[in-house]
Amino acid sequence: MLLIQRFILLICCCFLNCNALQCLTNCSYTFNFDTPFNVPSRCNQQVSAEKCRVQLTFWYYLQEYVVNFEAEPSKTIISTDNQRTTMIEIKPTESFFFYYGISHTCTNGDSCAQEFAQIAVYEIIKRQINYLAIVNELRPLILTAPQSANDSDLACFNSNENVRQCAIANIHGTCTISDKLIENEIIHSCSNDMHTKMSYLNISDSGSYATFNINCNRPLCNGQLTLKAVKDIMFKYNVTVSPQGRLNNGSQFIKISSWLMMIIIVTILINLN
Repeated sequence: MLLIQRFILLICCCFLNCNALQCLTNCSYTFNFDTPFNVPSRCNQQVSAEKCRVQLTFWYYLQEYVVNFEAEPSKTIISTDNQRTTMIEIKPTESFFFYYGISHTCTNGDSCAQEFAQIAVYEIIKRQINYLAIVNELRPLILTAPQSANDSDLACFNSNENVRQCAIANIHGTCTISDKLIENEIIHSCSNDMHTKMSYLNISDSGSYATFNINCNRPLCNGQLTLKAVKDIMFKYNVTVSPQGRLNNGSQFIKISSWLMMIIIVTILINLN
């Protein structure tokens, strides 16, 4: 029995020692969309860490992407550590804001973040997303033309899908619709906060949790027809990977931290006594 306990402790110590990573950190670079990604030679600072992290941000209206590497001290990986997001803000003028972001955290090797970054950059650039066409098709769905805007007369669907007055005199408003893609729950509402004059689309997907949100200032623009039309546009132009509005393929796997593994091993030892 003592031999078995010593053997398990040896495996435990080996596991914890081998689990330490050497991750890139304090490394952030900007590239043009037509430039393939390679880790710059000046990006060579590595530290011992429990997990490696990379944040990729694709700025479509600038035609640039930013790659940022960091080292993380925590052993636990949560759902938001591996997430994709995109946001499109459309303004009354011709200007707009469009970005696509990927966060990735890994523990499967010193270079896991760099390897993921190379694959992800290639994937997104290869899609050749026609961002101008997307903005042009979204604009009439979620934004009232400046010459026809009436801030004091905006009707929206409420949570019961009944029509209610959202904006009234001196109080601006926008209609909102939030689709919780995994729970299959859709929420209709009216917003009167400080950002109510903004019309935008925001999608977030961590694999285990995903939302598809629309803020718009056209009358009754937060209904099912608008939601489907916007989803169709995003899927047609390869922003989403499914007609339902998902950014991720598949769900995230649950990862067991080394400390949790340690607890399991100690429990086994106690039960052997």
